[in-house]
Order: sequence, then C-alpha cells, then structure tokens
Amino acid sequence: YQIYQSSGTQFVVYGTTKNGEYHHFVIPYSLWYWQFNVPEIWKSLEPGSTHKITYYGYRMPTLAIFENIVAVRD
Repeated sequence: YQIYQSSGTQFVVYGTTKNGEYHHFVIPYSLWYWQFNVPEIWKSLEPGSTHKITYYGYRMPTLAIFENIVAVRD
C-alpha cells in the first residue's frame, strides 16, 4: 500500500518471513544505494508471490519507522 504524506509518497510492503513472522517494510529512494526506481520495484511485487529481499534498519512501531528494502529478487 502507499502512504501519502506532505513530503511525498511512501511505498509500503507487508508480508511474512519463512518463520511466519509478520513484517512491514518500505521501499525508500536512496542515494546511498543508488535507488531511484522505487515505483517500478513496488509495482513489480505481486500480491501472494514470494520474493527474497535485502533490507536494513529497524522496526519501531511507536515512531512509525519501518525496515527499508534495498533489493528484491524472485
């Protein structure tokens, strides 16, 4: 799903891990990872499909901070 904010759109992905844990992730624009194709990455993720992702960061629910996806593989 997408979250619309005054600073721009945040692309959010949610799913489960191999252990069955439920997670929310965001796909950020990143100069550090040279990632500027965020809408294309987000749109390529089909609901119900399985992907391997590379991510960094921590989930802090009280601050609405999510782990960040930097790579997606099928």
